[in-house]
Amino acid sequence: MHKLVRLLSTAAVTAAVVFPSMASAQTWANWTAGNVGAGTMSGTLGATTISYWGTFDGFQLSDGTSRTASVTAAGSCLFAFYSGPPAPCTSAGVSAPTNNGFIQYTSVRRGTITYGSAVTNPLVALISVG
Repeated sequence: MHKLVRLLSTAAVTAAVVFPSMASAQTWANWTAGNVGAGTMSGTLGATTISYWGTFDGFQLSDGTSRTASVTAAGSCLFAFYSGPPAPCTSAGVSAPTNNGFIQYTSVRRGTITYGSAVTNPLVALISVG
């Protein structure tokens, strides 16, 4: 058991040294259009396009002001779910989003994200799970 813990600790330290900071490599989706009835979202991700097709319950576009009625304010953060008291909600090594866009699920849903060009190791941020 101690050998396994030591091996995992060594692997974690090695990974931290070998790979650059995730925060410096992040590009957040810029959602610019959404249609719940059609089950579509679209926008940009850096220099490429991003689209979602599937079921979802609502959305907020990246401008932070265009949203469906199902999206309600989150206390003092209002509709900027990643900022306000306390300071930006982030995980270690992960920066806060650069915009306020998201796709809302209120129950189990299924969909597909498509990128206009190859994307390596994509991350998906989740708000208020559970």
